[in-house]
Amino acid sequence: MLEYFCPKLNECLVPYFTYRTNKYIAIEVPIVGIVHRLVQIAALCYVVFNMVTGSAWAYNEVPVGQVNAWVEVGGYKDEAKNLNPYTSKTYCSNPEYAYDYGSGWVYGTPANPPICNSPNEFTITEKTTDSVFITTAYIENNEYGFPCADAGGTADALTCTAQYTGGEVVAYANGQCVCTGPKNTYYPLASEKMVVAVEHFYNTRLGVKLSGSSINNDVDPELDTTVKFVDKDAPDGVREVEYMAGEVINISVADMLFGAKHAYCKEGSVADGRDGTMDGECNTGITLDESNSDQGQEDQSDSSAEAKYPSFRTTGASVTVSIYYDNLQANGRAKGLGPDNEKYKVKATVEISVQTMSWASVGGSTTFKAYPTGEIGAETWELSSRYKQGVMVNFAQSGEIYSFNFFYLINVIVEGLVLLGFAATVADNFAFYCLGGGQSTILRNKRCEKVSKKSEFAEVGLKAALGTQMFNYFDRDNNGVIESVDIVRAFAAIEKSDGSGPALTPEQAHAIATAIMSDADTDGSSFGSLDFAEFMTCVEGDATNFTFFLDKVDDAKGLSVMEDYNDCLDAFKNAREVAEEKKAKRAEKRRKFSERYPNAKPHEVQLGRTSSRSDKGGGVTLTKPRSESSV
Repeated sequence: MLEYFCPKLNECLVPYFTYRTNKYIAIEVPIVGIVHRLVQIAALCYVVFNMVTGSAWAYNEVPVGQVNAWVEVGGYKDEAKNLNPYTSKTYCSNPEYAYDYGSGWVYGTPANPPICNSPNEFTITEKTTDSVFITTAYIENNEYGFPCADAGGTADALTCTAQYTGGEVVAYANGQCVCTGPKNTYYPLASEKMVVAVEHFYNTRLGVKLSGSSINNDVDPELDTTVKFVDKDAPDGVREVEYMAGEVINISVADMLFGAKHAYCKEGSVADGRDGTMDGECNTGITLDESNSDQGQEDQSDSSAEAKYPSFRTTGASVTVSIYYDNLQANGRAKGLGPDNEKYKVKATVEISVQTMSWASVGGSTTFKAYPTGEIGAETWELSSRYKQGVMVNFAQSGEIYSFNFFYLINVIVEGLVLLGFAATVADNFAFYCLGGGQSTILRNKRCEKVSKKSEFAEVGLKAALGTQMFNYFDRDNNGVIESVDIVRAFAAIEKSDGSGPALTPEQAHAIATAIMSDADTDGSSFGSLDFAEFMTCVEGDATNFTFFLDKVDDAKGLSVMEDYNDCLDAFKNAREVAEEKKAKRAEKRRKFSERYPNAKPHEVQLGRTSSRSDKGGGVTLTKPRSESSV
């Protein structure tokens, strides 16, 4: 349209705003088309399926989560208030619970088995920003430091024995003596009845700005929480407990351990058999009084005896509480349009897993009964140390919050179109490498055209030689140029198929001639007409400019091509003499186009706009030029 309304501007913009696109070949081999369509259909089905069932149309992000967890006393204190809880519990002072790990790590002996006690709850629990720890067993021993009495250490041993029955003394070279009392292992009575309390929060940052809290029920939408426990007696082996927004999530340590799925469950393993069936499905968790053979270390106190393993009360266990946030429908798909309090209602799902193949501990701690006093090498102190095993509860948060985003949807559609384009790659490989009978070779050669200066110049040169015959056909008056009149005259000689008259109207023929001149007439010296170079450039198209070809074509060199040089010169001279004779027979030459039409300007020969169409030929009615004269 721009060439009609602003032709000069259009002409100026052409060199800078030319759009190029790929050129394709049409392969008329049905099997290739079938393969192409099948791959396209498969790709389209995948894109649609992923959009619908995979919610690929919606933008999703992983929310940022935070947990506030702590340990409540629960029923821990109640056990110590019973009449005689220390003898009613099987793990209290029971030699079967004694265990020697080796390398000095002894958790009671048959003579001095683990002892039950009920220390303050804060001494057996710990809390960090994303974990809590509940002690189920600890090794305790006392240490007394004092100056050695003499180099022999006799008095030192007496001092140690007086301090701790069965104590052992170590004398250092600097004169310092350290007396260590016997180690004792303690089980905090009913520590599994303590309760892990959890509050959790989330917020999004990139899509729709959302935030939620499990303890806030004054917002819309609220954040409800579903906790899943493994339970072999429940449908699908899972029992769900719902916590509404505003409720603190409270789970006892015993319930958490027994309802946890195993992080690793190999068919035929001990974990597999805990639910009573060796089927590769761990449908029950653990209890603290079960034997933990998963950790693999046998008791080292008597290697000749039957293999003995520690209880989970001794080894402890590592528990992971995973909180997953999403706003999906029940069928697992993202919600579409609707009220925000429904579309963006986020729910939290909690799953618990337990790792039983290692020990769980927070290490040791010390408490000074008397801080060190005196000079180095002669200090006096007294302390108590504890090394704790227990249940380590770690919290992890993740999820996917879906929201509608127009620009994201556009990206998804574009990615789908790219995937559809993969069908063309498959079809190309099938067509160019998999067809028999030489078809793939022919198609491959057709697609891959080998181009070089030598081959292209040979092709252009031969086309130029053939073009001389076409040029002579148009140039009836042998004036060296082709004008619109010559082109129109050629069309006038073409009959309709039924012989009823010319195939084109004069207006149509002139419109075609004008279109040719408007693009091909680029040389100001032959303005209004096409010389042979312009004619060949128009015929050859974008391969090369014929004038450029003449400048760059190399002179003949070498003996093998020089032998015919004289014959070629003679042939050229003879043909030229014939052309000159034809020119001499003409009474007079037609004047140049610029002389006959002095008001016309170079490069302004434009295809006229359609103002009406002929009733007979449907030709284009153009602004008529001034009448021509042959003189």
